[in-house]
Amino acid sequence: MKKSILGLFLIIGTITGNTQTLGGHTIVDYLIDAVHPLGCISNYVVDLPDDSIWVDFNDGDIVTGNFSQSWADMTGSELLLETGYHRDNYNIRLLLSNGLYSSTHNVQTSDWTQITNIDWYYPQYWVGCASFQTLNVVHYILPLDFNLHFGLTSTDTVQGIEITFLTTPGRPDIAGVYIIDLPCDTIGLGNDTTLCQGESLTLDASSFNATYLWQDNSTNPTFDITQQGMYWVEITNRCGITTSDTININYNSPPLINLGNDTTLCQGETLTLNPNTTNATYLWQDNSTNPTFNVTQLGTYWVEVTVNNCSTTDTILINYNPLPIISLGNDTTLCQGETLTLNPNTTNATYLWQDNSTNPTFNVTQFGTYWVGVTTQCSYASDTINVIDDKCDIILNMPNVFTPNQDGINDLFAPSLVNGVTSIHTEIFNKWGQLIFSSDFIEIGWDGRTTSGAIVTDGTYYWIINYIDINGIENNLKGYITVLK
Repeated sequence: MKKSILGLFLIIGTITGNTQTLGGHTIVDYLIDAVHPLGCISNYVVDLPDDSIWVDFNDGDIVTGNFSQSWADMTGSELLLETGYHRDNYNIRLLLSNGLYSSTHNVQTSDWTQITNIDWYYPQYWVGCASFQTLNVVHYILPLDFNLHFGLTSTDTVQGIEITFLTTPGRPDIAGVYIIDLPCDTIGLGNDTTLCQGESLTLDASSFNATYLWQDNSTNPTFDITQQGMYWVEITNRCGITTSDTININYNSPPLINLGNDTTLCQGETLTLNPNTTNATYLWQDNSTNPTFNVTQLGTYWVEVTVNNCSTTDTILINYNPLPIISLGNDTTLCQGETLTLNPNTTNATYLWQDNSTNPTFNVTQFGTYWVGVTTQCSYASDTINVIDDKCDIILNMPNVFTPNQDGINDLFAPSLVNGVTSIHTEIFNKWGQLIFSSDFIEIGWDGRTTSGAIVTDGTYYWIINYIDINGIENNLKGYITVLK
């Protein structure tokens, strides 16, 4: 990340001739004011590094202070803390120019680096902040980074600091807070590069407090590239140094591929998909990398073809038509006057019947052998059915005499011929009109006894039969039967 300093020219103008290093770090700014929780004067911690220090803070005490200018994130560490006597524990927040605070960074005793010992002067706040000196005391520094330790970005600018002192063996101290300098940014647009057709590239020469001049006379810190060519930028950085850089951008055309239109195959067929591109690599939907792909089942298939780091993708949908299954049904019977409709029930097909008709269905009105040939995109199939005569006449013939003498011959009153009848209800009456027998059996089976079991005398009896035929039609038949033993 490119980082830069806000207001560097003003700072340099202010402190030129007074710059100073501390532990190898060049100081470019420092606290210009600071507030002690007990009101001790601030000259112990403000200005450039010296031999003065605030000491012996309590847990939870807070010190705040401001720098002379606002500062932005730079490359590496920007903040330097100074303390003495011992390593300290702090919580630190940075005050931003917009009045908000950064996230909190916790400083621990193990973070500090010891440098050359010093003779410290400090205010004794317990006796009116009177100055006191101790000789040859340890001396520590701690560099911190705006981005790494406080989460700041290049758009955030720092105005000041807030230090909350935490429990430290020997009680915490603070000697100074500084902004440290680094060399001015240098620009680099990167190496010449090649893009793929349709891609764009943003060249970023951003450097805080810098000015820019691009090849088209635009002055933004960034430049968007959408076509090939030579691009350059001239930048004047915060130090007043003007440099330039150039980059060549080429474009490669992506490969042209075509898997074909969506299509439908017949069951059992195979389709080979072939993008047919030279000097290419391939990635299919199943992560295979062969130049071709064999399709054997329905689905969506795609391939990504890459040539010179430029890729193109194409997709195809494959459907499969099943082979036709033709069935006119089992051989069947037909009653005179009935119609049977034969229907192969196959979509997207043509038909040829035994009489050369080509309709999707065929109406059968007479007995015979019928066949159909069905042609689809995928195959040809045929089927045959035999339609035979069914004795469909409704017949119910009854005898006029029977001999229930138990000789095994003509012992029962029953239909002598029945056809096409599905149910029968029979009632038999004597000559006085009294019901003596009834039955719901088709075979009737009257043996000359009454319902109560009494044997009837010889004579003539009247019967009524109500029946339903195979067509669901209700009818009746009446007659007389003579009983002879």
